[in-house]
Amino acid sequence: MTGYPRPPVALSRGRSFTSRQESVLAELEEIFLQEGFRRLTIQELAARLRCSRRTLYDLAPSKDELVALVVDRLLQGIGRQAMARARALDDPLQRVHAYMSTASRALTRAARAFSADVAGQPGIRRLFQEHYRFATSIAAVLIQEGMDGGTFRETDARLVAEVIYASLDRLQDPEVLEHLGRTNAEAFQELFDLIVHGLSRPSEDRARPGDRSSS
Repeated sequence: MTGYPRPPVALSRGRSFTSRQESVLAELEEIFLQEGFRRLTIQELAARLRCSRRTLYDLAPSKDELVALVVDRLLQGIGRQAMARARALDDPLQRVHAYMSTASRALTRAARAFSADVAGQPGIRRLFQEHYRFATSIAAVLIQEGMDGGTFRETDARLVAEVIYASLDRLQDPEVLEHLGRTNAEAFQELFDLIVHGLSRPSEDRARPGDRSSS
């Protein structure tokens, strides 16, 4: 797996955190995923984490920037995990499925309050969109590899990636999730299963690498 686009630049680039700060960031991630972040104040967070407000302001100069830092670290971590899972597999079908399903599994902790707050905070929504754009660009490369190897049907990998990107953004809307009766993770998983099923050829129809005669 070479020639892949680089992930979005991490908001924590060039920074190092103490073990205590790493612990605080991990606890903040859990709080935000389970409860959202819009209604929480720095004072309340400090009390719940049993730390000073200075500890939080040392991480970021404002609450909005603290939320962005925590969410970016979450998304960066999901991206690394997805790439690690994909790199460990040789079969193109399994690779694409593993890459795309990592996000849905990682977000099983996310409550609807978190999705609602992401949708209502333009800066955080843009952050998600930036990571979605990167993830779908990786998916396009993986899909193209699957087509080149005869595992996937011939199609436009970039078009499939655009469909995935638009769907991910749409499924971030809490009203859509409410209508579907799904969480983010459940909706993402069903989307990814649909995409992979639609791309895959029956095993008896798969061409050998470089053989397009059956296309």
